[in-house]
Amino acid sequence: MSSPEILSPISTRHVADATLHTSTVLSKDSPASSQHSDRIKYSEIQSFLKLQPKKYVIIENAGKHTSHCWETFGFPALVHKDADPERIDGFVSSAQLKESEITHVKHLEAEWICQSIRPFSIVEDAGLRKLMQECISIGALHGDVKVDEVLRGADSIAAYISKLADQHRALITEELKEPVENDAIAFCPDMWTDPIRQISYLGITTTFINNQYEYRSYDLCCAPFEEENKSAENIITALQKELKTFSIIDLSMLKFNGLNKNIQAEGGISLCQSTRVRWLSIMQLLESIDRSYKETKKVLQDKKKSFTVDRWILKRLIYLLRPFKHIITIIQKGNEPSLYLVLICVSTLRKVLSSFENLVKFNKEHETMPIHIDNETDDDEFDLESEESDGIRFFRFRLLELLDSMFVLEPIHFAAAFLHPRYRHLRKCSTAQINSCKNYVRRQMQEIEEREKLKRLFQNQQSKVVVAQDNVAEPPLKKKKDLVKNMNPVNLVTSGTGGFLQGGSHSLLSSWKGLGVDQVLEYDVVIVDGQRKIVSPCHNSDLFYALSGGVGGTYDVVVSVVLRIFRSPHIIGTLLSIEASNEALYATLIRDFVRFLPKLAEGGWNDNTDFVFLAKTTTFIPSFYEAYKLALTPSDPTGYNMLLGSSLIPDTVVCNRPDDLVQLFLQMKRLSVKATRLLINHVAG
Repeated sequence: MSSPEILSPISTRHVADATLHTSTVLSKDSPASSQHSDRIKYSEIQSFLKLQPKKYVIIENAGKHTSHCWETFGFPALVHKDADPERIDGFVSSAQLKESEITHVKHLEAEWICQSIRPFSIVEDAGLRKLMQECISIGALHGDVKVDEVLRGADSIAAYISKLADQHRALITEELKEPVENDAIAFCPDMWTDPIRQISYLGITTTFINNQYEYRSYDLCCAPFEEENKSAENIITALQKELKTFSIIDLSMLKFNGLNKNIQAEGGISLCQSTRVRWLSIMQLLESIDRSYKETKKVLQDKKKSFTVDRWILKRLIYLLRPFKHIITIIQKGNEPSLYLVLICVSTLRKVLSSFENLVKFNKEHETMPIHIDNETDDDEFDLESEESDGIRFFRFRLLELLDSMFVLEPIHFAAAFLHPRYRHLRKCSTAQINSCKNYVRRQMQEIEEREKLKRLFQNQQSKVVVAQDNVAEPPLKKKKDLVKNMNPVNLVTSGTGGFLQGGSHSLLSSWKGLGVDQVLEYDVVIVDGQRKIVSPCHNSDLFYALSGGVGGTYDVVVSVVLRIFRSPHIIGTLLSIEASNEALYATLIRDFVRFLPKLAEGGWNDNTDFVFLAKTTTFIPSFYEAYKLALTPSDPTGYNMLLGSSLIPDTVVCNRPDDLVQLFLQMKRLSVKATRLLINHVAG
C-alpha cells in the first residue's frame, strides 16, 4: 500500500484480526525499542514511512471483518530481511481514497453549502474538521456506524452547553473569591441596544491579577437589561442581580458612580473605557488618564482611595502606541477597498519600530496633542526623547517580532499598492520587491487574458453548434443608405473619411455636438489579413474604440462609416480685419483676444481666427453646408501646399494662464523664418 493519508493511534483490542500480529514492535536497531513502543508518536511513524519506504511499509488488513469499512484501513509495519513485515501495534492507516469517493464528498459539501446557504469558508473551520476527524476515528474503531448514533440534536447540545456553562461559572466563582476579598478586582459594565428587537443588554467584564501574579479577564455575562431606565441605581441593581450567580453579594466597591463628573468638575476630561472590540479604546483610555491625571488623582484622594498609576510609564506607553493609533485611524476611514494599505501600514510600523530615533521622529510628526510634562521633578531621566527606557526597548522589540510573525507581505499586497494611483511608484520598496510585484501583475494579466480567450473560444464553439443544429444561414449585411444624398440636392464628393475621424475629427461644430468621432455608429473596414469586418460598440468593440481618434490608419483601412446626423443649424459668420502696426500692438492684440476666448466659448461661439484678414463682414448662412462651401471649400481641388503644426490647448490653460499662453504664441512667431499665420480654433468649446 502507498503512504498513508491518515495515520492515527488506536487501541489494539479492535484490530486483533490483522494479518500480522506480534508482541515485538520494533527491532533493536529501530528508532524506538520495543519496551518503549507505547511512547512512539504517530508523526514519527509517518516520518519513517516517508523517509524510509523500504524499511517501513503499510500492510493490508486482510482478516475477517464485521464491516466492509475495515478493508480501507491498514497497519504500519517494520520490514525484516528474512521474515515477514512486523506490524507496529497501536496504529492504523487509511488506504488511498478513490477519486469517485473524493468527488462524492465534494458533491455533498457543495449540496450542504448551497441548500443551507453557508459560507464557503465553513468547510475549513477547525472545529468542523476536528469533529469530522473524530467521527472517522470512531468509525475506524467500531465499524460502519450511523451518524445519528454519534451526533446529537439541537436540544441535547443546548442542554450540554448549559451544563458546561454552569461548570465554568463554578470554576470562575472559586477563582474570584481571593481578589474580591482583597478588593483587587474590577468589574466593567457595558450596555448596548439592539435596534431591531428594541432590547437593551448588559455585559459584565471582570479583570484581576490572581495570587500567582497571573492576569485574568472574563466576560461574565450578556443579559437583557430589564430595568426602567439606565440610571446609576438601576445599573447597580442589574449588576447585583447578575453577580449573584458568582456568589458576589457585597457591591460596596461600586459606590463610585459619577467619578467622571467629579473629574470634569476639577477641570479634567472624562476617562475612556477600554474594550477588546474597539481598536482605539486602549489608546484613548491611556490618553484620557494622562490628560486628567492630576484631576483623577485629586478626586480619588478625596474619596480616600489610592491612585498608584506611574505617569511616566503611562507617557512612554502612549509614545510607543501612537504609531498604531495612526495606522488604525487610516484603516478605519471610508468604505473603499483597503488591501493596498497592508503594505503601507506594515512597512510604516516596521520602520518606526526599527529604532528609538525613528519612534521619536514619528511622534514629533504625528503628535496632535503634545505630551505635557508637569514640573513635578527636574530629573532628566524622565525626558521621553533623550533616552530609551528598558521597558520601551523590550516592548518595541516584541512588537517587531509580532509584526514579522503575524504579517507576511505577499505579492498581492505589493500589487494592490502598485495599482493605486497614489502609491504606484512603490518608493519605499526595494528593486527586487518592485520587480517581483511587476512580474506578479504580468502573470495575473496573462491568466486573465488566457481565461478570456478560453471563454471566447467556448462561446464561439457553442454558437457554431447552435447554428449547425438550427441550420440557419447568416443573413447578408444590409445595404447602407446614403442619407447625405437624400438630404442634399448636391452630391457631396469626399475622401479621407477614415483619416478625418481617426485623427480626432475636431471641427467648427465640436463645441456644439462634440468631436466627429463621437458620432460614429459603425465602421466598415478591411483589416490586415484582407478580411472585411463591421466594427461597432457591439461587434469587435475593441477595434471600434481603437479607431476612435489619434491612430489614423494604424489598425486597418476604413471603407465607410455610419454616422449619427443632426438637423443643420443656422450659421452667423463674422470676418474681421485687424492690423497691428508694430510688435507691441500685435502683442496687445493677441493678449486681449486670448482673454476674450473664454467668453466666446461660454456664448456658444465656434471660432476660426486668422489674424491676417482680407475682409470685414457679418453674414447669415442658412446651413452648415453652405458655410462649408463658402469658407472651407478650397479654390484648388488638389489642396494647398501648406504644412500645418497644431496642438490642442485645454480651456483650463486659456482661463487660468492667459499671459503664459500669449508669451508662447509670440515666441512661436519670433522663431518663424517666413511669414507664419497664427490660427486659433474653438474645437471643443
